[in-house]
Amino acid sequence: MPNPEDHLMPRGRGNRPLLVRSSTDGRLRMSASPEDHAPSSPSDDESNAGPSSRLWRPRSLSQRQSYPRLASQDNHGQQGRGDDDIAAASDAHFVKRGNLARLRRIFSHRQPLGLDLPPALAEPQFPSLRTPRLGADGGGGVSPYYTPDRHHRRQPSQMSGYGFGSIRQSQDKVPERTFYDDFTTIDWTRDAIKDSARRKALESLPGARGKLIRWGDNIQGWIITTIIAFAFALLAFVIDKLEGTLSGFRHGYCSSNWLVPETRCCPKGESFGQCKNWVTWSEFFKSSSKSDTLLLNVGIYLAITMLFAFISVKITLQTKTVNPLLGEESYSTSRSGSETPTSSGSPRSKQKVDSNNSDETLPLLASSSPPKNARVMYTAYGSGVPEVRTILSGFVIRGYLGVKTLTYKSVALVFSVSSGMSLGKEGPFVHLATCVGNIACRLSRKYSENDMKRRQVLSAAASAGVALAFGSPLGGILFSLEEVSYYFLPDQLFRMFFCAVTSAMFLKFMNPYGTGKIVFFEVTYPVNDWRAWEVVIFAFIGVCGGVMGALFCKFHIWWGSTFRQWKPIKASPILDVMWVAVVTAFVTFPNELLSKAPNEVLYRLASPCTADESELCPSDLSNIPSALATLAYAFVGKAALTCVTFGIKVPSGIYIPSMIVGALFGRMVGLVVQYVEHLYPAITLSRMIIPGFYAMVGAGAVMAGVTRMTVTLAVILFELTSQLGHVIPFSIAILFSNWVANAIEPRSLYELIIQKQEFPFLDNRRILAFDSPLEDLVTILGKDEVLDVSSSPYVKLTHLRAMLSSLQARAQYDGCIPIVNGNMLRGLISAPELEFALDLIEQRSAQIGYTDPIVCKLPVTDEDKERYQDLYRGAVDVESEGGFVQKMPVIRTEDYFAYEGAAEQDAIIAKITDLAPFIDRVPITMDIHSPLSLVQMVFTKLGTRVICVVKDGKFVGILHKKKFIDFSNKD
Repeated sequence: MPNPEDHLMPRGRGNRPLLVRSSTDGRLRMSASPEDHAPSSPSDDESNAGPSSRLWRPRSLSQRQSYPRLASQDNHGQQGRGDDDIAAASDAHFVKRGNLARLRRIFSHRQPLGLDLPPALAEPQFPSLRTPRLGADGGGGVSPYYTPDRHHRRQPSQMSGYGFGSIRQSQDKVPERTFYDDFTTIDWTRDAIKDSARRKALESLPGARGKLIRWGDNIQGWIITTIIAFAFALLAFVIDKLEGTLSGFRHGYCSSNWLVPETRCCPKGESFGQCKNWVTWSEFFKSSSKSDTLLLNVGIYLAITMLFAFISVKITLQTKTVNPLLGEESYSTSRSGSETPTSSGSPRSKQKVDSNNSDETLPLLASSSPPKNARVMYTAYGSGVPEVRTILSGFVIRGYLGVKTLTYKSVALVFSVSSGMSLGKEGPFVHLATCVGNIACRLSRKYSENDMKRRQVLSAAASAGVALAFGSPLGGILFSLEEVSYYFLPDQLFRMFFCAVTSAMFLKFMNPYGTGKIVFFEVTYPVNDWRAWEVVIFAFIGVCGGVMGALFCKFHIWWGSTFRQWKPIKASPILDVMWVAVVTAFVTFPNELLSKAPNEVLYRLASPCTADESELCPSDLSNIPSALATLAYAFVGKAALTCVTFGIKVPSGIYIPSMIVGALFGRMVGLVVQYVEHLYPAITLSRMIIPGFYAMVGAGAVMAGVTRMTVTLAVILFELTSQLGHVIPFSIAILFSNWVANAIEPRSLYELIIQKQEFPFLDNRRILAFDSPLEDLVTILGKDEVLDVSSSPYVKLTHLRAMLSSLQARAQYDGCIPIVNGNMLRGLISAPELEFALDLIEQRSAQIGYTDPIVCKLPVTDEDKERYQDLYRGAVDVESEGGFVQKMPVIRTEDYFAYEGAAEQDAIIAKITDLAPFIDRVPITMDIHSPLSLVQMVFTKLGTRVICVVKDGKFVGILHKKKFIDFSNKD
């Protein structure tokens, strides 16, 4: 093993660096004494030097007297390698000599020193430990370094920073890892510290320029929120227009304008089904007989339903991805040993791999194809609310909020809703809004490089999704607080309010329905009052809604674990969608309450009786049974179709389908009460009963039983009816629905989906009861699983890579390696941070042609504490009055640049092998006897990713958040 301090410069007279050429390999070396640096004779130079000897010839001592001297290392109190070891030269001196540009080229991924490097080194890639690439020989050998699908770096656009020159990342600074890997959890504590350091740096800027920069930093959030509101309003406008047009094609077309839906084709005053401008397909083909008319209408209705469903599922299947954490050994194991799994127990097998520094055996961490037992995910299917909720809690699912998902899901949603299947667009609107928010965050490094800040913006974007889905800005704000937000800060409320209201305003200006409203239906009732005896009816509707909602949640999980696990259905998601489409077409065609667009049906059920509406508003007692039969058929059909439709591989929401089921039930209850009123007028005190009002109460009750929303749902129903007097009946039904549903099934539909998908979501609204101490849950680590720096702070890169590979072989992609000094904890280095650092070292060493074995430094002693004061500052570098702050090792002495080959390599390696920026010196620590209720509070309130466990002040092990979540779910 080479001396890890070979790169340190020996000092001669005048404290100048002494460099001599090695007689074995011709490289420039540091002399051990001043005498070794005596200039050789001309004959020796000419006889031994090659063609480039003039480049390496040292200057005479007299020539070097006038140049700046190299600062002494002893003045810095340590023999480390980095900014404190070699003092920076003046800007004028660097510009004059041209060496600053040379060093910058090395750190900006360009070809260094004019060397002719092979393409693999001239344009290196960030390697990754997920997807393998070919070995260095270009053959089929597997290399332990991988292509950059994991090291995804969010590249901000030209608008990043809004042109504030002082707030930027210096080109000379060693890159800092500002992202999280796929299927890992973020560290809220670390992101909060980084944001605090960033704001502290901004506050230190003096004068008017500092005020301007701080004002620009504060305004970034509002600019991004406005962009999100406008972009999503435009997207919602397009989806609403296309969905309304395509949905009508199942029945016919508008003769005056093909692109106009049936609701806008018919003039006001014409009842449904009596529109003269609307041409059915049988009329278009001029069918004469009733049988041909029926057959033609049913055939085209079925064909278009199947076509739209097929297009939707084909688009959705293009968003296939794999969750590598499922089906793998993970944090559920009580022991975090370092042994590598064999091929018999895991698809990840051990293979001989080539390495630049070692031929040791490393585990193969991934293959070009996903593991056989890995679970497939489709980012565009379903509502997306459970996944958004998990992401906002701190879990990272790359691509789920990206441009591809936004595009594919938007198009697939239009066709899935237009097909007439029992699903809605309101849940997917939340997902699409967060996609827009995530993409907009790339405009600013403040949000793109801090996951905590970005999730605050995503919470505001989610409020816009519900605001435009229901035309309820206040309901959208409450939805974001109640349903999806995990860590909520008081200043987020104003941003949510701004985003929801602004998006609703933009959509109103666009006028998608031609009515000046942002939703299809808003209802008002002539009687804005209710009586005491009706509380019993509201409670009854709430109880029935809770039962139906809880049973639906149970059925969805059972149906997914039985029928959808049937081999033909599991192997072909298209088959699952197509049979649902066929059944939907035959069930819905005979009944207008099932075949019409969901918003139109809900509007008809909730509206008060008018002269034009005779089917749902019988004029006498004799017509009530037939109306009840129509509603009962629609109720049973809609409930059954909703149960088998939700979960198929197309974008689908549950809000509107559950509300329609509840509205059908509530309308039937209203008709029964109306019937009783006519039979016994003395009991009802001659009050007019409005069945449409009971339909709205039922809609809220069933939706509450499915989603377990409370205040949000009451406010949404209030904003849809615009009548304050009906808030109490809505609230009564919602309360009873939640109580009954929680008694039957304690978890909501979204919580069950999260549990089924095995996402690491720790519910911050539930207080768990534990009968086990922390001692039973902690992962005890052995000596080979920690980095002990008691003897030396230097560790071979190959050893770090082997430890990292061991973690990832156990699917602990966001695990960590403790750094100890004996039995005292000195810090943590997470697996993603370590992987980024090692990949950076290997890339940069390849760029500069460094081939010696690499040794990394772990500076965790108290003498290094001054070096950590700026590590959390991230992308902020504050310019000084005299110039910028230099962040890389540079040399004062001009003699050094005469020997820029080997010495410059050593200086660069010394900088990038210093792992100080990647070490967490202040991890959260708890005693081994701490109660698990306190552990839960630390994970949910602080958002930390891992807890270090000590006993009597001595380090014993760690507890990862994922392991605690797994324990909590099983407990």
